[in-house]
Amino acid sequence: MRIEEIRVRKAGIQSSIRNAVISFSEMTLSVVRIRFDHGGKTVDGYGFCSNGRYAQNEIIEQRFVPRILASNPDHLLDESGLPDPLKIWDAFMQNEKPGGHGDRAVAAGALDMAVWDGVAKLAEKPLWHFFLNVSMRDSLTRRCSSIPEEAIIIREKKSPDFRKNSKDTSTRDTVILR
Repeated sequence: MRIEEIRVRKAGIQSSIRNAVISFSEMTLSVVRIRFDHGGKTVDGYGFCSNGRYAQNEIIEQRFVPRILASNPDHLLDESGLPDPLKIWDAFMQNEKPGGHGDRAVAAGALDMAVWDGVAKLAEKPLWHFFLNVSMRDSLTRRCSSIPEEAIIIREKKSPDFRKNSKDTSTRDTVILR
């Protein structure tokens, strides 16, 4: 397996939406294509960043892509020989400070989306099905915030895994469902 190419393009969202502060009419987003060659099979994965920020092409092109392409291709594979999205993430996020800023998170999300899309295509599975086969943990914790009345309704209809997060000191309840 090798990554043949990673391309990033800026696109306008062409929306007349605006809020109290900004207009989205000139807002741009990044579209990422990653091309994998896996034993002669060429597959493109696509990702994009959400609106609300301008395109993040420079972060992707100047920091993330060079790190991926400089990596040993064999170190980016899982045990089955497919590209491993988590290893690719580790490659492009190396030397980035923890936490960081929103622009980097948006750029990383667009590239990560393209990687997962391409890997699912290589595996010949829809992305949702591919995620079912990736065991990063045995359980997934979902969190939601709700007003206390909603928490009571949920508690009355709860599953055995419902519990309130007692560390939350805000006026809104945090509910953890497993």
